[in-house]
Amino acid sequence: GINQSTNGIQFVLIDGTAGVTIRNSSNTFGITNAAEGDSLVVEGTVDQFRGLLQIAVDTAWRVSTGATLKQPTLVTDVNESTENDLIRVNNLTIVSGSWPTAAGQSRNITVTNGTATFTMRILGGTNIGGTTPPTGFFDLIGLGAQFSSSSSGPFTDGYQVFPRSTSDIIPVIVTTPTVNFTRPDTAVTNQTGAINMAMSILNPVSTPAQIKIRYNNSPGANYGSTWETFPPRVGDTITVNVAANATTANFSVLLFNTVPAGRNDTINFTIAAATGGLQPGAINSARIRVSNPPAAPISNATIGQIRGANTNGIADSVGVNVRTTGVVLGFNKRSAGLEFTIFDRTSDAGLGVFRASGNLGYNVTEGDSIRVIGTVSHFNGLSQINPDSIVFISANNGLAAPQVVTVMGENTESRLIRINNLTVVDPTQWPVAGTTGSGRTVVVNDGTNNYDLRIPAGVDVFGTPVPVGTFDLIGIGGQFFSASPHTGGYQILPRYLADIVTGGAVQDSLADFALLSPANNATLRVEGPGSTSVDITWEATSFTGGAASITYSWLADLPTGDFSSPLATIPSNNGGADTALTLNFTQIAALLTANNIPIGGSATLKWTVVANRDMGAEMKMAVMPFNITLERGIISSVASLNPLDGMKLYPNPATDRAYLSYALPKASDLQVEVLNTIGKRVKIDLIHFSEAGVHEIDIAGLPEGIYFVRLSNAEYSAVRRLVVKR
Repeated sequence: GINQSTNGIQFVLIDGTAGVTIRNSSNTFGITNAAEGDSLVVEGTVDQFRGLLQIAVDTAWRVSTGATLKQPTLVTDVNESTENDLIRVNNLTIVSGSWPTAAGQSRNITVTNGTATFTMRILGGTNIGGTTPPTGFFDLIGLGAQFSSSSSGPFTDGYQVFPRSTSDIIPVIVTTPTVNFTRPDTAVTNQTGAINMAMSILNPVSTPAQIKIRYNNSPGANYGSTWETFPPRVGDTITVNVAANATTANFSVLLFNTVPAGRNDTINFTIAAATGGLQPGAINSARIRVSNPPAAPISNATIGQIRGANTNGIADSVGVNVRTTGVVLGFNKRSAGLEFTIFDRTSDAGLGVFRASGNLGYNVTEGDSIRVIGTVSHFNGLSQINPDSIVFISANNGLAAPQVVTVMGENTESRLIRINNLTVVDPTQWPVAGTTGSGRTVVVNDGTNNYDLRIPAGVDVFGTPVPVGTFDLIGIGGQFFSASPHTGGYQILPRYLADIVTGGAVQDSLADFALLSPANNATLRVEGPGSTSVDITWEATSFTGGAASITYSWLADLPTGDFSSPLATIPSNNGGADTALTLNFTQIAALLTANNIPIGGSATLKWTVVANRDMGAEMKMAVMPFNITLERGIISSVASLNPLDGMKLYPNPATDRAYLSYALPKASDLQVEVLNTIGKRVKIDLIHFSEAGVHEIDIAGLPEGIYFVRLSNAEYSAVRRLVVKR
């Protein structure tokens, strides 16, 4: 063949065993005039490009000229065995593609022999450009090649044939009246509709004729229930009438939308015979393939589980079909479809909802609790769900309090945030009255950092005067960053004009927070080892005025009480600094004893948490107390048989580091794993031959969220829940 490289060399070399492409994109080694029949020696490194085996050449020289070329190998399909070989495929017709109309043009032409379909690659360096394409059948000689659709493997598609010149395209002269299918393979999804099965006639006959077509089908694809034809069948044969001198003929296949999910049907047709002198041609068979893939499984997941932990700045469940619930934040920014945010206070995470057109029967209202089914995706780094279904659950749900931040990142995306003491850097960016467009991005500064304030055209901030002086800003964290990893372009989007707080209109205070677990109205049976522990958890609050020292206390009271004289008041873990309290069954049994609840009895209590700022400067109770029913059984003093049950994980929540204390009866190798909420391991440490100690876990690189820490050796294993919070 020809040299396929403009500035270097790219040939196919064939010896007595096989062929290989040789390539150097910038060096010719003095053999630019190499011709077919030349013998070359090359040295280099074996590699591949899109599945095509090649040698990256370091040295090449010509040994001799005029060698006899091998005869083309006759094949009926192209695959790995034809790669870098000289081959011939007979009885081809063009299926699609644009023929090169001028010299120097390269084109891909799809061709078929009635059984296989592949690409004929016409190179611009050949003399084929500007010639007349074959109109009927032709044989093809050329070099087998490959350009896989995958850049990383497996390389099992994209096989091609490169003709070397016009003499490799050999017209087939048909003198006998011949009928062939024009399209040997048709693939569709489950549907109702007609498919035209066209046939071409070479050397038409001068009298009327008939074509007899036989069919067979895969199990379940029954004539009359999933498909039928026109003209109708008689037995297993369809008869098509052909007019005198006709160059085409056809029949129709009517498909019914009745293929069950998960089944693939195939209907095969064969030109079995013809009258009037017509003969079946080389492409005498055709098929229709009807697929109905099974619906993707739907996973139930919280928004926190959907987002997971992905250092590329997007949810690690992209592409997964999920069902989740959340409370609507803000308004719908897309009049033709859906574009809004939902937030889940339990998993402390938010997610965008996007649908290009149609609202699925749901009118977006802030505070609505909704259930969404759809596919997880992202747009320029903003994690979102593309919904197929939205179900309204309830209205007027409380929103999470804005989180005061000074830095925006993945942890602020799709959640309600607040940035204080801002000024507009460039007032000309503000969308004053008369501004047009879909929105404006305004740079604002808090005296230390710049932030992107994105004002969509649909929000009532659009068209208002530029704020004078400093202001506080409440809004939904967003992102618009096209490059991967998607770790930039963070924004804050106000929901309405009231989110721009000027003149001290909102008093700084502790933000609202909610209880998390045990769930409201849960029942807990207190029975078994006294060391059995229960984690009580709640959301963190924040001070809208900035940094503050906040501690928490857990309160329990009777259902009729108001917590003014609680039955119990216990600081949270870590001296009151954590948003969790760990109680063991012995402590809970003591509380029941103090309130005269005997073994076998039960009591319903209510509980809440009080946040305390700066040693009494302000106190705030969770937005709603939870009820819990405690059933009292027998508490055993028998120690756990698993020594790792006594391990401790602290602090919890943690920011950059957590510590795991443990003790074993004898030294062994241990493994520490950090798992996200969908069970994916995000970190692993090894502890070599230790009996007891404290292990430090570096979690600085993990996004905020809920994780599980598992400590194990060959005999024992224990798991603790870890909250990463910054």
